[in-house]
Order: sequence, then C-alpha cells, then structure tokens
Amino acid sequence: MAASSSASWASPTAPAPRALRNTLLIAEVDPEELPEEEDEYYDHQLMDLDVVTKDGEEVGRITEISHLPSQDLFIVERPDGSEVMIPFVESIVIEIDLEEQRAVIDPPPGLIDDQAEIVSSQDDSSDDDPSEDVSSDEAPSREPSSGDADA
Repeated sequence: MAASSSASWASPTAPAPRALRNTLLIAEVDPEELPEEEDEYYDHQLMDLDVVTKDGEEVGRITEISHLPSQDLFIVERPDGSEVMIPFVESIVIEIDLEEQRAVIDPPPGLIDDQAEIVSSQDDSSDDDPSEDVSSDEAPSREPSSGDADA
C-alpha cells in the first residue's frame, strides 16, 4: 500500500483561491431581475440614486456601496464633492424609491452635518461613583476572576 500525504489534497487547489485574493468578481445579472425579498436590492439598483432627507434636503448621490461585516454603507458624494457614509440600516434609510431613483434617509444628528448632539450619562453633581470618573482615553479595567487563565 502506498503512503499518502495529507497535504496533497490542498496543494493543487490552494494556489487557485490565493490567486483570486483581492480580486473583484463581477456577475452578469439581468437588470430587470429583482431579488426575492421585497426589501432587498442589487447594488446596481442602488448606485446613482439621489439621497435626500425625509424633509427633502438634498444630501448627494450614491457612488459606492461598501459591504462590511456588520452592515452595508452607502458612500454618498455630496454636491460640494465631499463624501459622507450612510449606514444602510432600516432606522436610517427609511425608503428606497427605485421609480423616483432616490433613497430617503432620517439621519441621526451629526451623521451628515456638524450638528451632533452631545449626550452624557455623567451627572456633574455626582462625585460619589468612581466608575463615572473614567476618561474617554482610558478603558475600565477588571479584576481577574478565579476562572481566568492568566490569574
């Protein structure tokens, strides 16, 4: 009986996937084909949509869609040429109107402007709780428990 190498199964196929690393793959999709779910869209349907706020304020035009692990982002080019990133989540992108070629957003303060709200749970009159004295540059530490491996 001949001896076999356990790595032999990987060597012929491993270079092929590695060769495709950082390669953009493009699939031909019929422009008339729609996704199965009502609130799903192909990227080509969303590209170049005008983005407006629920009040009708022009934000810009979708020029790119970034697919990240936690959520998708619309990269929107503003009329002045700057870019803003809009998370493609239901609480912010409240409507996609393909017939009108627009995406309607309800952005939280500070997302598309400099009007961010400063919200603090720290009460200036309370100096009794030391957990509130942690500055934004310091992470709170924890005591190792008996179950920690490094303890």
